[in-house]
Amino acid sequence: MNKQVLAHHLGFTVSAPFEDENRFYLVAPNGMQLFVREARNKKDSLEISLSLPSVNDQWEVIPRYGQRVTVHGETMPSMGISKNKTPEQIAQSIKNRILPECERIYGLALEQIEKYKNALNQKASLFDSLQEVFSGEMHKEYLYRASAAGYCYVRPQQDTVNFEVSRVPKEKALQLAEFLKKLLTD
Repeated sequence: MNKQVLAHHLGFTVSAPFEDENRFYLVAPNGMQLFVREARNKKDSLEISLSLPSVNDQWEVIPRYGQRVTVHGETMPSMGISKNKTPEQIAQSIKNRILPECERIYGLALEQIEKYKNALNQKASLFDSLQEVFSGEMHKEYLYRASAAGYCYVRPQQDTVNFEVSRVPKEKALQLAEFLKKLLTD
């Protein structure tokens, strides 16, 4: 089967980052990728499935459980087809059987990535603001300052902030209260 002809009939391009000739991506103009490989149990068949995107072009993952993007509650579109079919027949089968669902789920994945990037930007903004209130060692994944006088733990999530303060001097507590008041009224 000619990969380039198959890609042409879909209006896609081919990306083959693997040493194995039997695995490659069909890449749509919008960046969506279909993963194509020889079927594991049937050497005369192909398996074609949606390859979900990740946070950036280097295929980094959203750092939650070390996974790529997942779209909860959705079944990932995939199909099997005989390698004996022509590239034109395979392309038509992809269009009819899985392409619309792949495009829908790809859109959901892009929305999830956008939410994640927005959460990271909000987290960075909160981090910068809290550095003014608390001095000490600040980690990027969470904010933490500990000393004999007390500690503060702040971990921004997508829509919430985990926040814990204990034994903080009155001056710092007043600064923190003022900061939170400003944060809530902006």
